Amino acid sequence: MALSRRFIEAVKLSPLPAYTIAQLARLHPATLSKLVSGAEQPRPSDPRVLAVALVIGLEPSECFAESPLPELTDEMRISMLTDAIDRMRDALFSGDLAAVRAHRRDLTRVLATALDGDHGSIR
Repeated sequence: MALSRRFIEAVKLSPLPAYTIAQLARLHPATLSKLVSGAEQPRPSDPRVLAVALVIGLEPSECFAESPLPELTDEMRISMLTDAIDRMRDALFSGDLAAVRAHRRDLTRVLATALDGDHGSIR
């Protein structure tokens, strides 16, 4: 499925360099490049795309061009939470307050998404 124009523009126009977006999303920069260029077509629930969306501040529903994302599975929710917690931990240990604030916002967004009652929940 094709990525949305909004997703591609958000990556390209982000104040963060693409390699930093990739790093924060736990991707290799070449993988992000392939996704954005269309050389690699992700599935609608691709966790790599969802991780990038968190970094650039997009909702999962804004990532794909043609149809909304399917419901998140519990496995996907746990993976999103674990990755967000790992990024927060790394920021805390680095002592970079700006990174801690950014990751706090990301963690809050991930928690809201992962625990949203309309889409099921982890209990």
